[in-house]
Amino acid sequence: MEVFDDLAAIQDFSWQQLQQAPHQRKHPWRTPALASLEEAPTVGIRTVVLRRAIPTDRVLRFFTDGRSGKMKAVAAGHPLSWLFYHPQKEIQLRIVGWPQVLPPAAADEVWSQLSVAGRSAYAATAAPGSSSSLPSDSLPPDFFSRPLNQTEAARANFRVIDTVVHSLEFLQLHRQGHRRARFSWDADQAGWVGEWLVP
Repeated sequence: MEVFDDLAAIQDFSWQQLQQAPHQRKHPWRTPALASLEEAPTVGIRTVVLRRAIPTDRVLRFFTDGRSGKMKAVAAGHPLSWLFYHPQKEIQLRIVGWPQVLPPAAADEVWSQLSVAGRSAYAATAAPGSSSSLPSDSLPPDFFSRPLNQTEAARANFRVIDTVVHSLEFLQLHRQGHRRARFSWDADQAGWVGEWLVP
């Protein structure tokens, strides 16, 4: 891959890849790391599935169980930090933004599109991270054999979280010279401000 020498091209490439990743199971940006401040000074970090990227709204979306540790950071309004890495292209993307819980009606629409297998991540009878005396996923034994309309109880645990991006930092490792750039959202100008950084 050629080295990037244009800020606009970097931003276009980054959002294009983010849009593609949720639809390509093997795309390395489909499963980024997500970090959040949970109980100071503890920072929680975990792998999530990127469900959607919406450049026009500056949004990255993921799903979670409403009982999970991530929700503490979301409820407190702490920023979320995303880390993406593409090993073939040797490109790292760091993104920071503010979390927003999708309203129930909009989340209902997303929920309606999930299969039984997709809904299983939110159907555990115990909260994520709960202690267990035995190895267990805490799912009802017959969950995967249920028809879709008998999985609605899990909806109570399902949350859709949008991260409204306010900064994006790009790093490309390249034998012709590394490239690093940062893009910050300027609310007054309603646009992105880009700058080169020393790698």
